[in-house]
Amino acid sequence: MIQNMKWNIKRLIILILFVGSADFVVADSIGTLSLEKGTIRIRRTMVDQFYSEPSTKIAILNKDEIQTGFNTSAKLILKAKKDIIELFSNTFFKVSNISEKTDDVRMPIGKARFSINKSKRRLKKRRFRIKTANASINVKGTEFVIGSHEGSTNLLTISGIVTMANINTPEIVVEVKMNQVSQIRPNAQPTLPVVVPPKVKQVILTTDSPKAFQETKFGDEIKPTVTKPEKKSSSSIKPENGKEGNEKESGLQTSSPTTTSVSDKDSDELAENEEVPQIDENLDGDLGLEEDLDVAENIIDEIAEVEETIDAAVEATEDIETVKTIDITVTNP
Repeated sequence: MIQNMKWNIKRLIILILFVGSADFVVADSIGTLSLEKGTIRIRRTMVDQFYSEPSTKIAILNKDEIQTGFNTSAKLILKAKKDIIELFSNTFFKVSNISEKTDDVRMPIGKARFSINKSKRRLKKRRFRIKTANASINVKGTEFVIGSHEGSTNLLTISGIVTMANINTPEIVVEVKMNQVSQIRPNAQPTLPVVVPPKVKQVILTTDSPKAFQETKFGDEIKPTVTKPEKKSSSSIKPENGKEGNEKESGLQTSSPTTTSVSDKDSDELAENEEVPQIDENLDGDLGLEEDLDVAENIIDEIAEVEETIDAAVEATEDIETVKTIDITVTNP
């Protein structure tokens, strides 16, 4: 009898472990992918699984790679905030990391429509990030469409504001507002956002292909401006003689030979009020402590974003190499 009791206890322990492991797998799921039509392939830990039955629902985990075939549409609903990502045909989509602290996905090839909910519980500096072959796209709460094709990234904002930058030059960022489009071509900067006509917008929304932006007219490419050090002109250098004459001509009191760039409006205001208020060094330094901390936090956030962008550039290259090894066209079995 004692032996039977031991056996039953072992069976109970095995059952508990099995149920616990099953719950762990379910808890690991970051969302559900629903296949509406066509064929999809899920690659998980280097193992491929095909699905072609309409209305099939698949639990998606972090690091999963999703590939859609010809004439295919699928919808990924993220569990935490009910964000919706609609995937179109011939799309390669990777869930990099979806968690309480970050939302990172990658789409080197394809077309997708994103509906990202703005949550009060999101961190102040947090963004939903999408990386393509050559672009980094950050959003809060908004709706937009991305098309990535032949090394170019195209963006249409349906609502809200989306920021986009080339992964190699993250400091050059463009804000794309509602009904505007922008594009990043290979080895180029984002184009100036322009409003698209309703007919063109409808084509982008309904075309089942990464080529949905093919007929779209984009703005001019943003050219980085290089700031050169200003050369001191003869009028800006304090001469040995004629000091009073130069002061009368400029309307400014010259206290040193240092040249300062001032706009015409500011120059006129300074001319009317010749005495410029000076900072009182006796003020309590603690008064600006909070502002200094905010500035420091913003700098830390910017450095972190640059580091993430550099990592994204490396991972995007790895994603492209992965896509090259997989046949993007999947036909129904």
